[in-house]
Amino acid sequence: MTGTPHRKDKICHLLLSLNQGGMENGVVNVSNTIAKNSDQFEQIIICIRSEGCLAKRLSSSIRVYCLNQKKGISLAALLKLKTILKNERVRILYTHNHAPLIWGGIVRLLLPGMKWIHGEHGFALKEVIYRWVSRWLIKKANLVTVVSENLLAETRHAYSLPSLVISVIPNGVNTTFYKPISSEKKKAFKNLRGISPDSFLLLCSGRLERRKNQQFAIRVIHELNNRRPGSCHLLLAGTGDDKGSLIRLTQELKIEKNVHFLGYRDDMPMIYGSSDILLLPSLWGEGMANAILEANACGIPVIASPLEGNLYVVEEGMNGFTREVSGTCTSLHWAQLIHRLINNPRELSLLKARSRKKMQKEFSLTQMVERYSEMYNNLALG
Repeated sequence: MTGTPHRKDKICHLLLSLNQGGMENGVVNVSNTIAKNSDQFEQIIICIRSEGCLAKRLSSSIRVYCLNQKKGISLAALLKLKTILKNERVRILYTHNHAPLIWGGIVRLLLPGMKWIHGEHGFALKEVIYRWVSRWLIKKANLVTVVSENLLAETRHAYSLPSLVISVIPNGVNTTFYKPISSEKKKAFKNLRGISPDSFLLLCSGRLERRKNQQFAIRVIHELNNRRPGSCHLLLAGTGDDKGSLIRLTQELKIEKNVHFLGYRDDMPMIYGSSDILLLPSLWGEGMANAILEANACGIPVIASPLEGNLYVVEEGMNGFTREVSGTCTSLHWAQLIHRLINNPRELSLLKARSRKKMQKEFSLTQMVERYSEMYNNLALG
């Protein structure tokens, strides 16, 4: 007699979109790894605003739905979300960041048998809207997660819930995918961009927006080229509304030839590996930047602003440095540090080796996925 086939527990990730971003990239990485290695869970993803470019990186077994809600919240879209969750027989809903909290929390009231996890990744905590509603809803979640220890206090403060129980699951990186590249590949990349083989490459990876502060990185490269004319280049990997203003700044500073706008890239290991240092001068919203993990895994150290999320990952002098981005002469101070590293190749080489080793030991994707799988399993059985 043939037994009844095992039905997998279904997990739904709810987020605004799968556009390029650290949180979105993390959802894709974890989902793909679980889809490949687990016979217990099935996954779907629902995007509230738009599908986004990262959807094409998902495993074929992961279905993506899009509500196409351009702004705000509508009753029709909420009912559509409820219908998808009900028809898919979702067992666990996982909302990511603040806006999906509102959507998922409301629909969860209509589907009380569904378990609910809410995760904060740092971006949305700068300004919590509908504070009293958010506070009321998040208390109804079965679990709340954050990606770093520093976000514990920040999340409790943002929702005015000092005793809120929160689990920490740090981000992880696939150190098999993100790894150093050969000197031949680095040379080929520079040649393709018309960059001299002996040039020093700095990289900023992320959405082109005020929060990421790419204009600061452009001022750093300007300061460097005042010291070393034409020998340093900046790669900007990402898309966003600030592109026009950033191009104008390069023109004002007369460094257009030394700043390269790469747009969205699906070959980031090559971009990281071809660079010498990652710059992350963000103004806010870095819960735990995947860009640091990815760059470090490729053997690339980082100089980052001293946000709590960055301080959680960057160990001074081990895998990078943290420096202020506000105040007088800050871009000059960053340029002086980079200039020192350029002139001390042994120090830079040690930083690169330590960066890779730290990611392999402390922030592997395997460790992260194991923690998520254990959480899903405990909640499904509870």
